[in-house]
Amino acid sequence: MTWLGKILAFLVLLASVAAAAFTAQAYVTRTNWKTRTETYKRAFDASADRLDAERRGRAAEVADLNTKLQSALQGSAAKDKELIKAREDQSRTREDIKNLTVAINADHFQNQRLQALSAEADAREKLQRAATVVLEKKADDLTFAYDQAIRDRKSAEQQTALFLIRVEDSEKRLEVAKDEIRQLKQTRSAGGGDTGPLGFANPGEKPPEPLPIGTRAHVVAYSNGLVEVSLGLDAGLQKGSVLTVSRAGGKYLGDVVIGDLIEQKKAVGYFRSASGKDIKNLTADEVPRVGDLLEKPR
Repeated sequence: MTWLGKILAFLVLLASVAAAAFTAQAYVTRTNWKTRTETYKRAFDASADRLDAERRGRAAEVADLNTKLQSALQGSAAKDKELIKAREDQSRTREDIKNLTVAINADHFQNQRLQALSAEADAREKLQRAATVVLEKKADDLTFAYDQAIRDRKSAEQQTALFLIRVEDSEKRLEVAKDEIRQLKQTRSAGGGDTGPLGFANPGEKPPEPLPIGTRAHVVAYSNGLVEVSLGLDAGLQKGSVLTVSRAGGKYLGDVVIGDLIEQKKAVGYFRSASGKDIKNLTADEVPRVGDLLEKPR
């Protein structure tokens, strides 16, 4: 055999070993998509139930505040009537005093009796003034309670509006997730080319465009190998883009490969540990945390 034949045979041997290694790695890192799909569905159903319970609670709070407001309005109307009656009594008392003064001037012999009546009238007026002050204070308290009830109702309406917006957003996210689950099921049932976690690029697909120099982000959330990134389409992220993950002090943890879940300001990727271990076998210090640095590979 010539030297060229020996070299070619050696290269064929190396290619066979590499192919066997890639096949073993693909087998070890495979993912049970059916189980993960069912997990996501249960999580979304539980979230929808919690949101529905919270919405019912908000509606009950609004109804309770409306009941309190009506009660306060009724109490205020009753106190207003009492205040008007007290002022009318005070006006009549003053008129009685005037009449007594005229009688004193007209009949000197009735002076003592008139003085006694005047003192009694004065006492009644003082009592009525004190009652008027109390009623006015109660009226002020009721007015304040009414204004507070109005503010509480407006606050409850605003919170209810925000809650409805959150419910609508959650329902939209739930529908998007359901569509993605159906697409994954259709892809697997159609027998097409294999796709990686979250629809990552296939081996034969066109690689993503290089990220801009100085691209930096941070980890927003992490769960079971999925990493939410603080950058999205606006920063040039594409399906298959790779970001390195490091912790304070420069500790390299691994890479994040971006999948199909990309929005303008955020994206979701799959974590690949620097140690090559399976995600389930990693310790808490070996997986990304909120705030860890993400940047373009050097």
